[in-house]
Amino acid sequence: TGQTSSAPHAHTEEEKEEEMILIGIDPGITGACALITEHGLQALEDLPIIVRSQSRVRGKGGMRDKVTNQVDGAGLAVILREWIGERDKNEVLVVIEKCQAMPGKIKGSDKAQSSAGTFSLGLSAGIIEGVVAAKGLPHKLVHPATWKAHFKLATGKDAARSLAVRLYPGADISRKKDHNRAESILLARYGHDLNA
Repeated sequence: TGQTSSAPHAHTEEEKEEEMILIGIDPGITGACALITEHGLQALEDLPIIVRSQSRVRGKGGMRDKVTNQVDGAGLAVILREWIGERDKNEVLVVIEKCQAMPGKIKGSDKAQSSAGTFSLGLSAGIIEGVVAAKGLPHKLVHPATWKAHFKLATGKDAARSLAVRLYPGADISRKKDHNRAESILLARYGHDLNA
């Protein structure tokens, strides 16, 4: 599984029965998931990944190994089971960022999203949605523009990290590549704000 950044906070049984659990999931093989309650950020993990395929391909420098990864659905199910425990599913809301294909140039980049990249993101989203649905958890798919507008986020990946650190100073998101972790935190917070 992914690396835990923040262990769940211990609460009394009465507190556990009353508080809503909000889980945010930023899909993709570099994605993450976060759990928040009214007591703050309780857990944060990179999504678990497994090898989907391995092959030898010819490249500019000759033959090389190519590994294709995907989100590990069984690993995600374990994380959700550990986070939720025996709670009533009506006390849980999972907010998943809605994926979309972005043909042509990627905003702020000279690169275009490849068909393989589009497929990988769609596969990851499908695995995540399948695990959440199979566990019978209430969930919402939220378009990136919707939750980002809610927080009035500027464009750029660092804006999400900056806001997440302001809201949850103890969050382990100090590296530039932690923008997916930051987005998972903000997705959970978006769910919190909708239910406040």
